Amino acid sequence: MFRIRFTSDDLARTRVVTSYGPYAEALFGLGLLADPRANGALFGGWRQRVAATPGGEMATRGWAGSLGRLLRGEPILDLFTLIGPVTTAEEGAQAVLRIGRDQLRAEVDAAARWAMANGPGVPRALPAWLHRLHDDRDIRSSFATALHACCRATIDPHWSGIRIHLENEASVVARVLAQRGVAGLLDNLHPAMRWCDGALEVCEVTHVTDQIATALFPHGEVGAGGSTSELRLHGRGLVLVPSVFCQRITPYLSVADHDSPAVLFYPALRDVREAYRLWTRHALGSTHKALAALLGTTRSAALEILAVPCTTTQLAERLRVSLATASHHATVLRDAGLVTTRRHGSAVLHIVSPLGLSLLRGDCASGAGGD
Repeated sequence: MFRIRFTSDDLARTRVVTSYGPYAEALFGLGLLADPRANGALFGGWRQRVAATPGGEMATRGWAGSLGRLLRGEPILDLFTLIGPVTTAEEGAQAVLRIGRDQLRAEVDAAARWAMANGPGVPRALPAWLHRLHDDRDIRSSFATALHACCRATIDPHWSGIRIHLENEASVVARVLAQRGVAGLLDNLHPAMRWCDGALEVCEVTHVTDQIATALFPHGEVGAGGSTSELRLHGRGLVLVPSVFCQRITPYLSVADHDSPAVLFYPALRDVREAYRLWTRHALGSTHKALAALLGTTRSAALEILAVPCTTTQLAERLRVSLATASHHATVLRDAGLVTTRRHGSAVLHIVSPLGLSLLRGDCASGAGGD
């Protein structure tokens, strides 16, 4: 068991985000490609789609294999706390290039300590090039380029559906948080989690075991005793992140920034029926084509983009249209009840409404033939 101990400050700083973006999903997804035994019921359809798309063969046999020592299961090199959430593969690649030299070296060293204290099936040695990643520009550039290509091949073709799924998860979480508070949320977020005596207990967790707890958290945040390892947040707070490709609850804690919050990824895809709908939606294309015929190509694309909240400026950038055109599309979609608009600080955010999500998911079409 793994336990996360909260103070009142930690509870106040605990939050849930919709997603860390396609780059984070790609890192988890490559681990699934590197391990063909991993949950075929949920991800078999996705693996088939990846192999059938341009660049997919490279992702399956190329970098997924060479990065297997880093990615098999869940990534042991923590890029998540270094780059944070990113919205596109391009942003992710640029973020990798911008990571500070000392920060990246600290995370590589932590990954090496973890590998040396390995559990079953984890290689004891990391690739030699990884130890030069922080100070060799060519290696860093090649690494960023390869991850970008993998993200484009494995995640981008499915990203709108993944976004919708994660947005649905976030909506459920928001309702639980509003009704039951933080403790109630933590007690109901995932079957392997429970809230008990001021701590979040996790029954199934990746990375953290008694023998490697100190290697993972060298600054004393974790104490190991008996059959339980305990992470004390000390006011850091916790960011909870749902992920489609994360298979087991996976914590990350920056070894370079002691003030940044801990990040806990948890599986958001646990139902075989949801998985089937997710991986067949774009392959069949019927819902997308029907929406394009109904709304127009640009407006249907805007509806998909707005599955994750964004401003009018961001919508314009992602649609590659003028600000006035993006504003017009958002207004039309809002007037039709497919999008809602709300103010968040100084920004105005647009987001797909429940009706819009139903259209994007193709609920009516998928339900016509029964379950």
